[in-house]
Amino acid sequence: MSDITIVVPEDIVQALRLPPDTIQAALQQELALALYQRGILSSGKACALAGVNRWEWEQLPGAQKIPRHYANEDLDQDKSLCHEQSVTPHRSSTSQRSVVSICSIDFHQCVFCLA
Repeated sequence: MSDITIVVPEDIVQALRLPPDTIQAALQQELALALYQRGILSSGKACALAGVNRWEWEQLPGAQKIPRHYANEDLDQDKSLCHEQSVTPHRSSTSQRSVVSICSIDFHQCVFCLA
């Protein structure tokens, strides 16, 4: 499948309350968030569509109160990966399910392990 282009009529572009140089990026981020929220795109693919790095993406759903699609099975899988890699936790955060530590395996990946 090839890339697609979405046409936004000029009158709508002019009605957007955004600086002109940020419109394309803002619309891409909004589309990525909407598709992620509906479960149509994974977090990784939504991040790519939004055109931001992983750290920036992780802040976007939270800023708009969009729940993460992260099941207990995902936590178990990430926990196993973290322990297999013998990664040391860097900082703790609180999740609705449990207290987790964020472990960094490499610059592009972040996994969660039980503290």
